[in-house]
Amino acid sequence: MTTAAPAFEQLAPESSAAERAALRTARIRGGVFAFFGLFAFYSAIGSFGTTATFSFWISEQGGEQLTLSTTVGLMWVLTGLITGAVAMGQLVRGARFPWRRTLLVVVPIWVLTIMASLLDGKAANLTAVITGSLEYAVPVSLGAFAGILSERSGMLNIAIEGKFLVGALTAAVLVSVTHNVLIGIAGAAFAAALVGLLLAWLGIRWKVDQIISGVVINIGAVGITNFLFLRVLSKHTELNTPQPTVEPISIPVLSHIPVLGPILFDGTPYLYFTLIVMVFFTYMLFRTRWVCGCGHRARSPRRPAQWAST
Repeated sequence: MTTAAPAFEQLAPESSAAERAALRTARIRGGVFAFFGLFAFYSAIGSFGTTATFSFWISEQGGEQLTLSTTVGLMWVLTGLITGAVAMGQLVRGARFPWRRTLLVVVPIWVLTIMASLLDGKAANLTAVITGSLEYAVPVSLGAFAGILSERSGMLNIAIEGKFLVGALTAAVLVSVTHNVLIGIAGAAFAAALVGLLLAWLGIRWKVDQIISGVVINIGAVGITNFLFLRVLSKHTELNTPQPTVEPISIPVLSHIPVLGPILFDGTPYLYFTLIVMVFFTYMLFRTRWVCGCGHRARSPRRPAQWAST
């Protein structure tokens, strides 16, 4: 008891200061949510006469549609109510309020309402919008996963864009020459891996600043790919006509699920691979312990830093 008391007295002021800082941050966050809620109510003025129409393909893309129709004003009111409720919860409960989870509701409703306002009465097919967004999100997500793994291993990898450029150029040329998609994908992965090896060689072997080496690799990839496109591929079009391409694949049974089927189960293999990798990495990063080469276990991301030695 005599040895624990001084330690508790030293930690108490620090914990109380942290609590006050968290409460102050929560109040600022609540004020921000309240501001956006008031802005939503203000935007509803004069927009009740504008129709907001959204549709979904039910079982297949281009088939029967499910149509939902309301007014832009009602959508702004609903957005204001949801955002205001989040603001009240944040102000009342303080730092204990799980505001990050509420973003799963707040952000989509804001996106839909802003979209309805910009369309100004025109109908929007949300299945096409969501599938297009997922298609563009695939390379960004894979690059983000690569960056997370590199950072966890101690390497600041900002050369991901350069890898994308080199891989895309390699895939286009290989598919154009061999007319085999798998060879193009394998060649793109191998070329990107060589760029990653170059980054690791500069950063680990020669201790080059990782940010500088990553920026140099990105700039070099832009220059090399642009040069090859302008000087070679634009003149020899047979090297830049990748056929066949990766086509969407419909998963039996799952692709016929109403609304969700055409969105999640009627995409390219890249989409399915990204979804699988997302689930796998989420479990691996937050539900497992990482072990370095020396055999020491890395601390869990859910445990505070001061517990790492316990």
